[in-house]
Amino acid sequence: MKCTSQYLDSALNQEKVPIVIETLKKIIEKTTGNNFDAIAFQGLSGSLIAPILAFQLNKKMIVLRKENSHSKYKVEGYLEARRVIIIDDLISSGRTMKTIIGFLKSKECEILGVFMYCDAFCNDFFENIPSYAFSIIDDQIYYSKQLIALSFPEKQTIDNQRKID
Repeated sequence: MKCTSQYLDSALNQEKVPIVIETLKKIIEKTTGNNFDAIAFQGLSGSLIAPILAFQLNKKMIVLRKENSHSKYKVEGYLEARRVIIIDDLISSGRTMKTIIGFLKSKECEILGVFMYCDAFCNDFFENIPSYAFSIIDDQIYYSKQLIALSFPEKQTIDNQRKID
């Protein structure tokens, strides 16, 4: 019996997590050339994927706490970063993105992009910061129109994704 939402399933399912990480790595490489200092994120959905990705890419992290956090620190991590990407599951209300982007801009960071692993139908929501997304539904990876424009296929089977070098 499935006990998670679609977005948490992408971050908790042992079969999907490696695919999410590998897909994010390919998208980030293609869009940024891995030329950034840190990965910023907030909340559970970011903290389930961003640390794995940061370790694999040898990048620092910036963790922004939610308002009702138990920590006395609102922000932790590599605060000296200048070139940053943001990882999240999806954009719903936009509050998380506004918080992260507001903080990064206050530190004069260049935001290279927002990367989402659960919403393949995103748009550029925030001040011309590019956003890229994909979703894993059943055995298919669906890419956002922004990624399709960068030569990613509209959809791809998980088995094909595993075979790509």
